[in-house]
Amino acid sequence: RGYRYLLSVRDHATLFSWFIPVKSKFTREAAEALVANVFCLTGYPVIVRSDRGFGEQG
Repeated sequence: RGYRYLLSVRDHATLFSWFIPVKSKFTREAAEALVANVFCLTGYPVIVRSDRGFGEQG
């Protein structure tokens, strides 16, 4: 399938988490994964927080 990374998303209001497999670290793929897997279910958030990293940060 080609998935190499896992995008983690957390809703700070409900504390619910999503873990979405993605194939690359490109911003466009992360945005498409958010829209297709999270925002289509919950609606668009008022605030989006980011750790500004994708991958090796911990």
